[in-house]
Amino acid sequence: MSNSSSDEYYPKYQDLRRANKEYARQEVIRLHSEGKSISAIARTMKCSRITVRKALRRYKEEGTKGFRDRSKRPKNSPRRTPLHIEAMIVATRERTGYGHNRIARILQEQGISVKPSAVRNVLHRYKVSEKVKRSKYRKRQRFYDFEELFPLSHFEVDLKEIYDTKTLSKEAIEHGERLKIPPYQWTAMM
Repeated sequence: MSNSSSDEYYPKYQDLRRANKEYARQEVIRLHSEGKSISAIARTMKCSRITVRKALRRYKEEGTKGFRDRSKRPKNSPRRTPLHIEAMIVATRERTGYGHNRIARILQEQGISVKPSAVRNVLHRYKVSEKVKRSKYRKRQRFYDFEELFPLSHFEVDLKEIYDTKTLSKEAIEHGERLKIPPYQWTAMM
């Protein structure tokens, strides 16, 4: 059996990378310094030529610092909420303790166009906690300050099944069905 370099086993680039990311790139540089071409290194390590070129380019530009992984974070985020609006969102939350829907409505009344989902993302990013209401002596407290609520913004909705077999007789249910009375009753309270 011959001992040529194509017959001997060489680990894949991905296997080396899983074990140690910097070592995988060092191996690419070592094979290149031995005189192997980019295509030969890619075949040996079972990776693409783009991967080999990237490792060589980073080593040439940065030296051994080029072996380290770079951040995958985008360099710019054009759709991200501007910082001054983020500061207003956080300040409003800390001042009032409102949720993302009400904060978005307050800012829209001030002329700042912001969606509730954007407010939710900002609050999550800054890890701003909600006000926690604890009841005193286990008494029930109102969760809403009804003086601060906007008109027609808070409803309690109830759905009741009219044709309840436990409370109505069979004749009453049949009579209601003949008159085509809807089987459910919706109730909304402010």
